[in-house]
Amino acid sequence: MTSILYHGEPNGPSLTVLAAAFEKQVDLALERIDLVAGDRHGVRVPHAMEIDQSIEGEGPVLVVDGTAMADSVFIACYLDDVGTGPALRPTDPYARWQMMAWCRYVVERLAPAASYLGLHAAPPAVIPQGIASVQRDTRVPVANAVIVTDDDDQAIARMHAKGADAARAVIEMTNLLRQLDRFARSDSQ
Repeated sequence: MTSILYHGEPNGPSLTVLAAAFEKQVDLALERIDLVAGDRHGVRVPHAMEIDQSIEGEGPVLVVDGTAMADSVFIACYLDDVGTGPALRPTDPYARWQMMAWCRYVVERLAPAASYLGLHAAPPAVIPQGIASVQRDTRVPVANAVIVTDDDDQAIARMHAKGADAARAVIEMTNLLRQLDRFARSDSQ
């Protein structure tokens, strides 16, 4: 089995996968990519549809025997299954559901908020055109909303609720940013 992990560091999604790989003693070739420069979308990293549509547009990519996988939580689950040593995930179904619910919260809410606040506090000198530049230029947070369905009818039925959920996340991040701006102004006075 030939496995290559394309990862950026230090970022949460890459750290999640690196920690799982080391904990489960999975032999991987590690290829560091420059996420800010857009290497994740360049020629070095395979581009299956699943990779291009990944909710973690700047997350790691694991390639096993030519098949590419994305999304850090799912890659970590894969490594948990193929690696050695104690399981990283609970065996109890309810406990596993709780773990996955927390993972979803972190990936869809906490990580984008932390990323946005980090960019706000210390913007990089150069930001490639794309979602990050929209956030920088407009100071409006961007939230991803992914709908997994079996057909178009399900997607249409769920898109309004998922869109409203993403809008709430943006409002939460905007309100948090305003509060942080108020704290920063009050500290400087």
